[in-house]
Amino acid sequence: SLVSAGTERMLVDFGRASYVQKARQQPEKVKMVLEKARTDGRYLLLNFTGSDWCLWCHRLRDEVFVQDAFLDYAAESLILVEVDFPMKTELPEPVQVQNAQLDERFEVSGYPTIVIVSPHNEEIGRLSYM
Repeated sequence: SLVSAGTERMLVDFGRASYVQKARQQPEKVKMVLEKARTDGRYLLLNFTGSDWCLWCHRLRDEVFVQDAFLDYAAESLILVEVDFPMKTELPEPVQVQNAQLDERFEVSGYPTIVIVSPHNEEIGRLSYM
């Protein structure tokens, strides 16, 4: 599976609201997010980011993720999941563990990294933003 049963609850759909804050405030949504992806036949977009230090992560957020065209498309086609690695902000330990496991599972080597996962839990592709 995408994540082990003990860490599933840490993923989040970051939606239209301030997705960094939302990701930190609603860690219990993962089962719902993964099930929604399966039942709706939607792809997961995993955003591996350094929200409070990574310049290119900020640019990706500002130039893509908060734009109406992307958000309208994502609302119909994607489940958005943020995997954050801040330097200045301390995430709750379970979130840190969850994110480290995802980082290892997807062998992320830099930020930002976007990974697309099928409704059947298979990695379809990845890209960076520079």
